[in-house]
Amino acid sequence: MTLIGDFHSHPYENLAEVRDISGFEFSDADEASFLDDDFLWERANDQPIMLAMTICKLARVHEKHAAETIRSNIAHFDVGEFRFWLNAAVGFLDASGSRRCTGNRPSNVELRIDSRFYNYSRDRLVVATVH
Repeated sequence: MTLIGDFHSHPYENLAEVRDISGFEFSDADEASFLDDDFLWERANDQPIMLAMTICKLARVHEKHAAETIRSNIAHFDVGEFRFWLNAAVGFLDASGSRRCTGNRPSNVELRIDSRFYNYSRDRLVVATVH
């Protein structure tokens, strides 16, 4: 097994909050932590990936077919009453050998979600509590 990247989540209360601050984007702290992670960069041969999954609960369930692309590296999809965004960036070394990442800008990173699912308007996720 080889470590190839970093995965973390951005949870939000509702869709308005995500939209107000573009919560599906990488934060400055996300990028700084990614660029400073020697362990990750060494194990990923100076080409690590960074993934962030943003999630929020929707006010109502939306009937949707497949994932939608916001940018080549960001897609969103619904599961029951939740919306998920997946954002991908790739790390690389520039001409001077400094660490960089594709981050929050259009890039050659292309995220393809195999989305052969349908979210029906009455679908809900069931949360089980174990005692």
